[in-house]
Amino acid sequence: MEIWEQQCEAALRIRDDFGWWKAAGYLVGEKFLGHLEFQDQMPEESTEAFAARIRETIPRNELESYFKNVDRVGALGHVMDDDNYRETGVTLEDKRPSDFAEDALLLERARKILLGA
Repeated sequence: MEIWEQQCEAALRIRDDFGWWKAAGYLVGEKFLGHLEFQDQMPEESTEAFAARIRETIPRNELESYFKNVDRVGALGHVMDDDNYRETGVTLEDKRPSDFAEDALLLERARKILLGA
């Protein structure tokens, strides 16, 4: 079993326990974006296989809503809300402008792959 298959299974458990938004944040905003960052080091077919499995795991309307409304990605993006960020002292100033640009470009790439738009 590929690691991304395990991540899709984990997303189903997250969905059951915490809802679709957390599952999408985990699977798309953390795992798939991470995959895309290192895509050049992986077999080309692994990206399409991962994307196909994501589309089986998360319904299209939820993917569309996720991409329309997401404001934070990465490992903490789906587990922390604004209050949690304030409590930890993590601020927007801790990120470089290029970090936001990289996140935006990866999100757009993921949206095109997953939604074909």
